Amino acid sequence: MTDNSPEAILKRRTQNTLIIVGNGIIVFGLWTLIKTVGIFLMYRTELIRDIRTLGELNSTDYSDFTIFSVMFITTLILLSFIIFIRSYVGLSAISEGRGRRRSILYILITLVMIWLNCMSFIQLTINLILGEEGERAVYSLSEDPSVSSVIIELTSIIMMIQMVRAAIRIRRLRKAEAGKEE
Repeated sequence: MTDNSPEAILKRRTQNTLIIVGNGIIVFGLWTLIKTVGIFLMYRTELIRDIRTLGELNSTDYSDFTIFSVMFITTLILLSFIIFIRSYVGLSAISEGRGRRRSILYILITLVMIWLNCMSFIQLTINLILGEEGERAVYSLSEDPSVSSVIIELTSIIMMIQMVRAAIRIRRLRKAEAGKEE
């Protein structure tokens, strides 16, 4: 028979929150990959032009294909790291939501991710409200000043905060439960 005490209900809700938010963090990592590849494909010419300008390269130094390939591969390597971190955090939250004890490391990583996302959110919001002054030397993938980017960034921050709160709550509930059994 299912325990329907208030503590048991709160524990199940918190576990479900961890599972849902863990999946969301993984999906947001995949969204980052899709968005970045899309930006590379859509703005290929502008990116190459900006790299040539920034690096003071003339058209005979390197071919457009070489410049684009190096940029794309470097970005994919960085994105792989981001996806790995997000997957680790998401899978750890899911695992803890399913009742397995996890290291506190994923919570600490999430706190760093929240801080980084807050910095990105502030910059996106400033760019959206004030607009950009002057021409940027290089198109930055993290500075896409559109309303959708601001909303997605805010959603990601809220989701990670929920995950940290749920992880701390589930640990407290388990500790209280263990104290009652002794």
